[in-house]
Amino acid sequence: MFLGRISYGQTIRKALFVVFVLPALFDILWMVIFGGAAIKLELEGVKLSEAMAAGPEFGVYALLDKYPIVEVTIPVFIFCMFLSYVTGSDAYTTTLGGMSSTGISPKSPEPSAKLKIFWGAIIGIVSWIMITSSGIDGVKMLSNLGGGPALVLELLICVSLVKVALNPKKYDIFKNDYTEDGTPIKSITKKPVMSEEAVLEAIMSETEET
Repeated sequence: MFLGRISYGQTIRKALFVVFVLPALFDILWMVIFGGAAIKLELEGVKLSEAMAAGPEFGVYALLDKYPIVEVTIPVFIFCMFLSYVTGSDAYTTTLGGMSSTGISPKSPEPSAKLKIFWGAIIGIVSWIMITSSGIDGVKMLSNLGGGPALVLELLICVSLVKVALNPKKYDIFKNDYTEDGTPIKSITKKPVMSEEAVLEAIMSETEET
């Protein structure tokens, strides 16, 4: 839902580039810089593996400690991790809140604050319990447990995407955008046949009928 919201109104090419290509390029750059720095220190005799034995978070601080202006880099690193957690948590609570409520639309995309606070508290409590009981390994275990249902859901999404791609006219609200044999009409300046409000009303009416 979060990716759908930020992609609303954009072209498919732009959405795929921002959602998939740019993060992949950033990950590659991140791994090259920090992974290369860690390998270089290991080859020079700095035992980062010993720090990693106490936990992966200790390995990060041991790596940054070997480079200049550590008084600046470590606070900046902590601040960036804080921003990453906050933005991720906000997206998760918004998505879970939207899935737990009705009336979500492009004009009113935000769920109620109570739902967001509820799901945020649940996520925080579960994270705190797993970290205090099992440390980082507990979070990894929880992530692996949640990965199973997510994998099944993504496989179903892939099957649905293939079905829509093979017969788009059957699942598209804009029936007039296709020829009789189901071929999409190629047009650049063609205006939408239905307004956004009409599309939403059609979707709601079909949902009530089913």
